[in-house]
Amino acid sequence: SGYKISAIEETVGQLVLDESGSLTSWGFFIPVFVSRNSDDSTLVEVGIKSKLFQYGPLVTRSHEKCVSGMKAAIYAAR
Repeated sequence: SGYKISAIEETVGQLVLDESGSLTSWGFFIPVFVSRNSDDSTLVEVGIKSKLFQYGPLVTRSHEKCVSGMKAAIYAAR
């Protein structure tokens, strides 16, 4: 919720989520990389990049919110 997919490359397991700006933030791009490990497990890596220049707790909070939402969606789908 609150994210739009701004780019997707299914063949390499990449997508970029777009978080809109708010009163306290210019918004973020959240790249997500999904790959299969040799032991057949799945690795999901989530980054974050500010749309302008932001750092500190706003970035950390936004990143944690996105990752927590992804974890909740994965566990709910089980």
